[in-house]
Amino acid sequence: MITNVVKQGCPVLITEKNYSNEWSLFKNTILQEYPLAKFDVFECTKECAWESDILVLSVNIEDLKSLSVQIQNVVTGKIIITVQDLNYYEVVKNKFAHAKVVWIKNKEVFSEDLAAVQKVQEFIL
Repeated sequence: MITNVVKQGCPVLITEKNYSNEWSLFKNTILQEYPLAKFDVFECTKECAWESDILVLSVNIEDLKSLSVQIQNVVTGKIIITVQDLNYYEVVKNKFAHAKVVWIKNKEVFSEDLAAVQKVQEFIL
């Protein structure tokens, strides 16, 4: 998914509690293949969410509550993507009621917001 976004020239912003060596290696691999890629790492989750138009959530369900408190007021109207199961998608929809939550499963895109589905299909898949 990230590679498709980078190919299109869109910036990729990552935030993680513990920015691991794996992310660093991934970033270097992307930049070797796409030297003009915009790939930044943010220490502040709220700042990263503020700067992003489309967010991909990859946190465990237990951490969603604290994450939603941190970024809830900066993701209004933004697209939030999840690739976990249907239960996770439903929890994300409840936590981020003013965002456009999208679920990707087996390259199929689901959401109540058809414009968000179309945008995700164009940019992500």
